[in-house]
Amino acid sequence: MSEAAWVKLIEVSPGLLWVVFAVVVLLVLRSGIVAQLHRMTSLRTPFGEADFEANLALMETAVAEAGSGQPPTLDEQRAAISRLDHAAESLRNGRVLWVDDNPGWNSSVVRLLERSGMRVEIAVTTEEALTALSRRTYDLLITDMRRGNDGQAGQRLVEEMAARGMTLPIVLFTLNFDPRRGVHPSVFAYTTAVDELLHFVIDIMERVRFARVAVRR
Repeated sequence: MSEAAWVKLIEVSPGLLWVVFAVVVLLVLRSGIVAQLHRMTSLRTPFGEADFEANLALMETAVAEAGSGQPPTLDEQRAAISRLDHAAESLRNGRVLWVDDNPGWNSSVVRLLERSGMRVEIAVTTEEALTALSRRTYDLLITDMRRGNDGQAGQRLVEEMAARGMTLPIVLFTLNFDPRRGVHPSVFAYTTAVDELLHFVIDIMERVRFARVAVRR
């Protein structure tokens, strides 16, 4: 080999050595890198793609069941379902009491919560709700406002709960509510929109879980 060839080889040797070194490292670590990449690319939300689409279909049905009011856009519906998905750990085994004299109007929302691991019990009257509250513990209560001819049934339930020392977050899910008449301190939120209702439930359950973890510490 000529002197010029040796000089050229010496000049490129550092680069070649780095290439060889990189190939050796890749071969040695290949299985671990491939496993890590597979894990990262195969990450799914707790529902999975098929379940997400099924829940989105339930959401669309729930919006239709809710009737009048400003319906959420498709993007808002997808955002609510996505958050419901990622909050599964906070929602699991949460207990909800839902008070409404027309529970069929809420069946799809109830199904969404149950698919997220929550337990939802239904009461159709104030008396049934108070009896249930006296017998077991719930994480939150969802109630309508009008029941039968009583346009303030939900408000009366909230007041009676306070009088009996029953303290838990309450969400009003109703078209028949005028905040200008005052909002009881026990009421966490009120809404007519299904997506907002889901966000409020998640907000409450995340606080509940955080409080329980803090107590255990």
